[in-house]
Amino acid sequence: LSSSGFAKLHIVSNIKEALGRLAENKYDVILCDYALGDSTNGQQFLEYLRTNDLINRNTIFVMATAEQSYGKVVSASECAPDDYLLKPFTAAQLNTRLMKLLERQEYFSAIDQATDKKNWSGVIAECDKLLPAKNKYFFDLCKIKGSALMRNNQAKQAEDLYREILAIRPIGWAKLGLARALKMLDNKAEAERMASEILAETPQFMAA
Repeated sequence: LSSSGFAKLHIVSNIKEALGRLAENKYDVILCDYALGDSTNGQQFLEYLRTNDLINRNTIFVMATAEQSYGKVVSASECAPDDYLLKPFTAAQLNTRLMKLLERQEYFSAIDQATDKKNWSGVIAECDKLLPAKNKYFFDLCKIKGSALMRNNQAKQAEDLYREILAIRPIGWAKLGLARALKMLDNKAEAERMASEILAETPQFMAA
């Protein structure tokens, strides 16, 4: 990272040190190992940070792992890192990923600011500005909008959005989003059926 031009770097060896640093500083990028020891892994650490609002949504979180199976772990998780790298990786590979992530960070800046404020109407409005372009971020925007609709108690609109997404592609998070929307709309039998279907396809999908 130093040889790539990063001027301000903090390196910590455990979660306690990391939490101490995070309490004192705002970070643009966090590079975290998946294997942290102490019976906690990087995925659990990320979920803790996001659940407790200890990092801004605009903070880039990259997981480094030697576990070939990590792709399955992250695809079955609601709380995914912005990217992950399989070890060993080169400085060039890291730089290429980071450049793409920094571009994405800028693109989602207004949405992330509204998310940090828990301004769900604002998140929905910002997504609606960008969705018509139907660019490479289309499904990311749909996922964010769907979640914001649910948090804003707009379950019917969320149901409609998730059904539109699933008509295009059978994505796990959209199936789970639809199940949650149906549950909120008191269609619990259909919600349970969908959750069971998700678990049949992906048994490790904890949220389902």
